[in-house]
Amino acid sequence: MVNAELRQSWLNFIENNQVHEQAIRKIILSSWQRCLRLGVDPYQKEVTKLCTPDEFNQVLEDNEFLIRISVPVMEKLYEFVVGSGFTVTLADRQGILLKIIGDEGIRERIKKGKFTEGAYWSESYAGTNAIGTCLAIAKPIQIFAHEHFCRCSQHSSCSSAPIFDPDGNIVGVLDMTGRDDQVHSHTLGMVVAAANAISNSMAILRAEQSCQLANRYQSTIIDSISEALLATDSEGRITHLNGLARIRVFIQYYRKIMKNYLR
Repeated sequence: MVNAELRQSWLNFIENNQVHEQAIRKIILSSWQRCLRLGVDPYQKEVTKLCTPDEFNQVLEDNEFLIRISVPVMEKLYEFVVGSGFTVTLADRQGILLKIIGDEGIRERIKKGKFTEGAYWSESYAGTNAIGTCLAIAKPIQIFAHEHFCRCSQHSSCSSAPIFDPDGNIVGVLDMTGRDDQVHSHTLGMVVAAANAISNSMAILRAEQSCQLANRYQSTIIDSISEALLATDSEGRITHLNGLARIRVFIQYYRKIMKNYLR
């Protein structure tokens, strides 16, 4: 759709609460209607809610695991678009921007609308946008120009995908944002693949941590047994010795050495 037609559809909705269903995607129209009910100002030129420094420090601490897993993936994704006017952004489950990777000039430009770390980009504060709407629908989405509900975002194209924890809960959103003339379906595909990589990495690490915890519990239980206990795998290789068994193995090994030495 031509940007001018989008703009006219947006104006018709904002000024008259009218829109032809053929003129705008249903998923966008539903978001616009949510924004009206939330009382979002479509003419706002910047996002209205930011964390205080102390609040943001707490948000970063709460999302340390998500950030640690996501940043390497974000950096790899940014390598594909460096110098092209895109930023790669991570937001938490509330839509708070946690990390933005992009050229310094681009990051300074988008700060005008408060697209900055610590800002809330849920629909409640930023209207229809890829991060907030992705959180609202729990699905990947690409939003272009005047599909955005608020003026502060209407010169951008954004592609976002949800990040899920191993239990299937949304823990964050991965986003790529560029100028409104840079919209391309491949961008959304890249973001979806990267978000899936983060979700899979979280699942793998969670499984590893669970195995390590189970092993520690097993070791604690086995070591508490008052008899010498030795465990082997199917090929007869020793996989575990409790404390008493280790002592007995050491004593036998020591006796064998001393016997050979005294010959």
